[in-house]
Amino acid sequence: MQKQKTEFTPILMHKYEDRIVSTIKNAESLAKQWNSALKAAETLLNKQLTDDEKIEILDNGFDEIMTHLRTGFQFKNASDEFNIEAQGINLIPAKNVFAQCTGVYDYNTYEIKQGIVQVSEQGRQLIEKDSCLFTKTERQNEVYRLAERLAACVNEALNTNIISKLDKPGLERAIQIITQPRGLNDFVPDYEVINRITG
Repeated sequence: MQKQKTEFTPILMHKYEDRIVSTIKNAESLAKQWNSALKAAETLLNKQLTDDEKIEILDNGFDEIMTHLRTGFQFKNASDEFNIEAQGINLIPAKNVFAQCTGVYDYNTYEIKQGIVQVSEQGRQLIEKDSCLFTKTERQNEVYRLAERLAACVNEALNTNIISKLDKPGLERAIQIITQPRGLNDFVPDYEVINRITG
């Protein structure tokens, strides 16, 4: 009879809280940069952009703004520079704001809600998941569960004053209460050491 394979379930070992806070803070800062850039684009284009137009600009950068500007050029066969100069358009402020934007607009992390770029709930969850350390194998699961039991035993030794928190040699002595007798594979309580404990 063939053994049925059990599905591996990763265990969350650690959540890097500081990394989560810092990554979300950086993502929110980037969203503010993009909002400033989009505001500069609206000023340059002299119109309020739709959410779809904002996404196009975030995807394609300043080139998308130029595409919008070209639709209003009077001299279709002339160069961009000629049309910009003829209309008295100053690209420098908007270009400077766009140059300060770092990063790439990521649909999984950000959303545009009521015209404002912001970190989405899905984005916050992804940031949190990326800042967590999970086991990757069944063997790691076994070792992690064992480490939890060992930690619980050490904590019990601390709580019952078998060892003190500042006494590292005490921890080493606490580990001495188990032994691996000759000829056995398993560790067992060391009755000789335990017998010497007073109090």
